Amino acid sequence: MPALISKAQIWRRLLGSLPKQFQIRLPEPRPVLDQMVYAICRRNCPRDSADAAFERLRRAFFDWNEIRVSAIREVADVLVPLPDAFARAEQITGLLDDVFNSQFSFDLEGLKHKPLLQAMKQLARWRHVDHFITAWVCQYSLGAHALPLDESTHRVVLRLGMVTDSSLPGAQAALQRQVRKADAPPVYEILSAIAHQYCLPEPGCSKCNLRQYCPTARQNAQHSLNTVSFSKKPR
Repeated sequence: MPALISKAQIWRRLLGSLPKQFQIRLPEPRPVLDQMVYAICRRNCPRDSADAAFERLRRAFFDWNEIRVSAIREVADVLVPLPDAFARAEQITGLLDDVFNSQFSFDLEGLKHKPLLQAMKQLARWRHVDHFITAWVCQYSLGAHALPLDESTHRVVLRLGMVTDSSLPGAQAALQRQVRKADAPPVYEILSAIAHQYCLPEPGCSKCNLRQYCPTARQNAQHSLNTVSFSKKPR
C-alpha cells in the first residue's frame, strides 16, 4: 500500500522546484482598478491568454470610461478568444459602472492606504466584485495575505486533497490557512499552471509533476492498472 502523502510534502513540492520548472512570474504591478479588471480576464484562464486579452482592452479603448459606456458585445469581441467573453465583458463594464457611480473617478489607489478591513468593505459594496477579485486585489495590490482561487485551481487542490470544501470561498479560506504570508504570492500562478497544463477536467495525470503526491493521480493509475490486468485475464 503506497505511503500517505502529507499536505506539508505537497506544499514543499509546490513551493520548491515547481516555480522554476513552470517559469512562474508574479502578476505585473498595476494600479488597483487595473488589477481588478485583469483579475476578471485571468479567472480560469492561462496566464498568456489573460495577459493578451488585457492588453487588447487597453489598446482598443481610449480609457476605462470608454469601456464603461461601450456595448457589452464590443468589449466581448475584444476579449475573444477568452472563454465566456460576453460574461467577462458584462462583469468588467458593470465593475467600471460600480466604481464610477460611487466616486465619479476610476482612481482607487487610496485603498492602499486604508486599513485592510476598511478596504475590503469598500470592495464588497460593489456588486460586480466577487471573492476572486477581492482576494486578487488583497494579494497583489494591498499586500495582504490572500490566496485567489477560481474553479480551475479549486479543481487542482480538491484532487490533491489539500481542501475538501466544495464552495470556492470556503476552499479559499481553508487553503489560505495552510500557507505563510511570505509564501503566498506565487501560489495562484503555480496552481493555475498545473490546472491548464495537466489538471484539466479530463486530467493528464501521467505527465503531471505532482502525480506521485496526488491521491487522485494514484487512484487513476491504480484503476488503469486494474483495467489492464482484468483485460489480460484468460477467458
